[in-house]
Amino acid sequence: MEETQFCVKYILPIELGLFTRDEMVWAFEAAEMVAQYHSEGLMGRGLYVGRFGAENPLCSALIF
Repeated sequence: MEETQFCVKYILPIELGLFTRDEMVWAFEAAEMVAQYHSEGLMGRGLYVGRFGAENPLCSALIF
């Protein structure tokens, strides 16, 4: 925290998780999910789609 005459400034650390495509797919598979990676994604940044059970398309998780 940094305090001046006019304001108080808070500085919070931000931790990001940067993982390879293989590490992300491994994490889905470790959770017993079927994983797919779409390179374009919704915003041009890629999209992971994980699903519990390949036979059930209604049970999906999206990771941007």
